[in-house]
Formats: sequence, structure tokens, C-alpha cells
Amino acid sequence: MAYTCRVTNLNNTQQANAFNKVYADAGYGETYDAYASKSDSNNWYCAKIPWWGYKNASGVGVDIDHDLGYWVWPVDILNDWDVYVLTFFE
Repeated sequence: MAYTCRVTNLNNTQQANAFNKVYADAGYGETYDAYASKSDSNNWYCAKIPWWGYKNASGVGVDIDHDLGYWVWPVDILNDWDVYVLTFFE
């Protein structure tokens, strides 16, 4: 299964800021670590990348981790109140 999601109530500038934050901090060559904490800015995994951008970008500050745990998993993003599903693929 795959989902295309969007964070609610953000304008295009905020969306771009979130992308640019991640691109700057988690660019090519960074280390993949599925057990990296959310505060670790040197190691990344799939769900942490979008979470980092929305949480840490200037003018955004949206936490898309539903359970606010030590890690953010894809299901946490999918279930978060600030996220809605655009499309779903089986």
C-alpha cells in the first residue's frame, strides 16, 4: 500500500520551506539509521525526513508525529490530525 498525503493548513511558501529544510539538512550522502532519534540531525530514515521538514522549517513548526514518540513511523504520519490522504494505492 502507498499513500500520497498533504499537511493541512499550510500555504505554498510553508510547503517549500519544509522541503528546503530537509534538503539542506538531510541531503545526499547522509547516514541512514532506522533507529536514529528524532533529535539526531545526522542520521535519517524514511518517515523522519518529512517530519523533520515540517517540524523544523522556519515558519512551519507542524509536528506530524501522531503519538509524539521517540521515533516517527509512517503510520504516525498517516494517523496525524494535521495530515490528510490525497490518494491511496494498493
